[in-house]
Amino acid sequence: MPLLKCDVMKRSRLFIFFVIIILFFPYIRIADAEELESVSCINNYNMLVWDEGVTDRSYRMVPEKVVYLTFDDGPSVNNTSRILDILRDNNVNATFFVVGTKVKSHPDIVKRMYMDNMSIAPHCNNHDYKKVYKSKDSFFEDYYSCMASIRSVTNEKVKNFVRMPGGSTNTICRTDVMKDIKGELKEKDIYYIDWNVSSGDASAYKVPKDKIEKNIVEYSKGWNTIVILMHDAEAKTTTVDALPNVIKYFKDNGYAFRTLDDMSKIELNKMIKFGIVNK
Repeated sequence: MPLLKCDVMKRSRLFIFFVIIILFFPYIRIADAEELESVSCINNYNMLVWDEGVTDRSYRMVPEKVVYLTFDDGPSVNNTSRILDILRDNNVNATFFVVGTKVKSHPDIVKRMYMDNMSIAPHCNNHDYKKVYKSKDSFFEDYYSCMASIRSVTNEKVKNFVRMPGGSTNTICRTDVMKDIKGELKEKDIYYIDWNVSSGDASAYKVPKDKIEKNIVEYSKGWNTIVILMHDAEAKTTTVDALPNVIKYFKDNGYAFRTLDDMSKIELNKMIKFGIVNK
């Protein structure tokens, strides 16, 4: 019985389909376990996945635009409380790198940071560069004093992060001392985190609000992972004034807000690769 025209067409399509499969089979690959685990990490940033073996493939798979708002040199009575109000009103969390002596002076503010689910990490215990960077031992003495001050308020283990006064490439600390500090931090699995966007609010006693906003927008261009350096010391009132517009800008541009507490291993390794962490 002769084949109908439609049967011929169907068989022709099947033949073409199998030819395509044969030709392209070597290039078809099922995602391996590592990639699936990476996707799992990406889809749930609230789970800290401190796994090993993150590869360059994983970096390319991260789809989000992420911003970390960070504040140094607090807490202060006038500015930190205002910042916490703004963060609460915008349903955003931030990371505070605190000064130990100020933590002791204002434990109520640090307690509020903790209750508001902010990330709290050591900056230094006493913001005296000469003392902090006198030697490797003096740096770690200062670091552990700051850690103890934070723990005395939160009653929890402090995350293994630090932001060095002046950053990890400052010109105040001697090169040999800084090398020793960085070496021991890495040995102790303590991550030192810098920034890739500066608000510029430390360039003068009081930097105009508009200038701070402009700096942040300008320096953020081209980055999908952004760590912003800001300050909440007593003099930095214009930083607080700029914060609502800064938050609005990143929300309008599709950024997710993260803190050290919900950073994934993938994002951490990405920051190491970019020289934001452990530079």
